[in-house]
Amino acid sequence: MKTITLSLLLVACLANVQAQQLFVSTNSKFSSVDPGISDGKKFIVKAGKYDKIYTTKSCFIAVDKNGEIDLLDRNTAKKIGQQRYKFEDGFAWNIKNTVGSQHLKQYEHRFYILRNQNSEYKKHALYNLDMVPITDFIYDGIYGDRLHSSKKIALERLIIKKDDKFGLMLENGTVLIEPKYKALKKPNLFADDIHDVFEVMNPEKPNELLYYIHPDDKIAYGANALRFFRVSSTEFNLKEAMNYLLSNLNDLKPEDKSVIGFINISPFHTKTPNNDEGFEWLVKAYKEKQTYYTAQKLAYFLEREKQYVTYLEQSDFYIELLKYLSNFSNAYAYKLGDAYAYGKGVNRDVDKAIEYYNKTTNTSENVLYDATVTSAFGELAKLYNEKSDVKNRDRALLWYMRGGRKDNPLTGKTFANRLSVGQVVSYQNKPAAIAAITLDGVILSDGRKIPATSTEYTILNTSNANYLVKCKYCYGSGKVTRTYKNVTTYLPTHTTKEYIAGSSITGPQIKTTTTGGPITQDIHVEGQCSRCNGTGKILPANSLERN
Repeated sequence: MKTITLSLLLVACLANVQAQQLFVSTNSKFSSVDPGISDGKKFIVKAGKYDKIYTTKSCFIAVDKNGEIDLLDRNTAKKIGQQRYKFEDGFAWNIKNTVGSQHLKQYEHRFYILRNQNSEYKKHALYNLDMVPITDFIYDGIYGDRLHSSKKIALERLIIKKDDKFGLMLENGTVLIEPKYKALKKPNLFADDIHDVFEVMNPEKPNELLYYIHPDDKIAYGANALRFFRVSSTEFNLKEAMNYLLSNLNDLKPEDKSVIGFINISPFHTKTPNNDEGFEWLVKAYKEKQTYYTAQKLAYFLEREKQYVTYLEQSDFYIELLKYLSNFSNAYAYKLGDAYAYGKGVNRDVDKAIEYYNKTTNTSENVLYDATVTSAFGELAKLYNEKSDVKNRDRALLWYMRGGRKDNPLTGKTFANRLSVGQVVSYQNKPAAIAAITLDGVILSDGRKIPATSTEYTILNTSNANYLVKCKYCYGSGKVTRTYKNVTTYLPTHTTKEYIAGSSITGPQIKTTTTGGPITQDIHVEGQCSRCNGTGKILPANSLERN
């Protein structure tokens, strides 16, 4: 009943968020990790009560120093229900701090797994990113599938535990397999095995070996063949594997049929690959059902055996294969761009080529260091130039250059930003020396600027001596004196003793004098001018240096 009440409260909260909302703020007495909730005039939740507070569409998530969570109403900041929660390990959040507020940002998943801290058995439930419950707190555990390769375009699957038995559930709460297995987990598979399977143990047959199933609870014959007939890390029993698979042919899913194709073309699984049969099984499996595993194995095979690509180019099959794989890897999006740009197996289409080259650049996590992305920007520059789209052409050239490329793909000449300070060039029919290089372009000694990606210049094989001027920072001396004000130094302590004869009353004495200790003074240090490196001459890079 408590869970149902909480669900209703959260849904109502999401539907009735008012125009004038509360917001996360900080008090000057506290750091940004000790926030409160304010209405703009006063703190509704005192700053420092919680360690962190995050904002979602439906509520505030307030986290104390122990990592336990209260859900607070967006309009009143009052606690929703009496429950306390904790994010399950591995499904916490990435934090993005901004001035005056902190926002919840989920990167890896489209859901959260919460543990009920008030429950004696610490039950788990699934929540969406707005903290609206997807399931009740009925599971002993919910475990994410971090290796799920298709989560970009499909719902992620989660392993659920209840009463010491395991099942499978989609991230939207749909149960695929009710908890019934003694064990159910993602297996540690070899690199060439099927990834979209689960390893299970039947509770009714505890002495039976672990075996693989598909997410729909059907036996994964292909994965089982790859496992059970692997003799060693270097040996595989192809004959027995084929007998096992073909004897269960009527029960094979497309993923299992793709294994028949794979073991017939893989050098590890057979010493005499049967490419024709392997290719036929892979194509058949892929046509029955598109899966990443089948598509990937087929693509790898086609890259190695080019003659089969020519055969597939007679239909749309090869292009459709690349389109499917482009959802997973930008390398295949690039291949599609190439196909449309150069008419490989398809009619040339500049707009389609631009679409897939752009997809290549948008699906990489590291734009500057991904060679495929950089190459795509080079191809985009050519296509935009063909369409007379100067703005997008120059943008593509800039990213191509920032990716580490030296030469302009349109002209073959070196980008201006890849030249060196001191070189003499002719730009717009006027010679000058390169005085500085910035992200935006090259600054010449006469004040003109060459755009970063331009190649409209000519390198002159002459000395830059005629473009040098007296250094304004050292007045041409090559030396500068720097003054450090009020520097405190410590002199070593020195003690002297002086004998004093004294009188008949006082007697002789020894007078001791101690000198040394801290002393504060201005210190003048002469050194080489860093601007001209001691030469007294510079190539002027700004108006101050030129005048």
